[in-house]
Amino acid sequence: MAKRQELCSEERVQIDLMEQSEQGTKLRVDGALAWEVWRGSLSHDAAEDRIVRFVDDCGNWGECAHAAYLACREGHFVLVYGPDYFVSLEPLDVPDESGFARLRGAARNEDAEEPGVDTVILRFRDGAYEPQR
Repeated sequence: MAKRQELCSEERVQIDLMEQSEQGTKLRVDGALAWEVWRGSLSHDAAEDRIVRFVDDCGNWGECAHAAYLACREGHFVLVYGPDYFVSLEPLDVPDESGFARLRGAARNEDAEEPGVDTVILRFRDGAYEPQR
């Protein structure tokens, strides 16, 4: 099981607060603008991890690039998922055997006859999130 300290020894990204408003919290993630979708601990410890939606990276089906980051130290994070296109990306409450919460992504399906939204469950394995099999 990967531990936060081991993951934080890898390449980190800088996440800075840009502004807070009624619309939400806007961040700068290594230079790219993003909205904070979720803040909390993916591994149920005291750290404040982030899930973000990138402002300028959305398609015409309402899907935007989302990414999940683990907090390392003040303002520094390590990417553990994405960016990948979803309508939404959120953690599920219960951690699995890895000690990390699973993530649920909602993505538009490509079924022309019955368009809708498919759900993808992501599990933490070997230092990153991957689709549950």
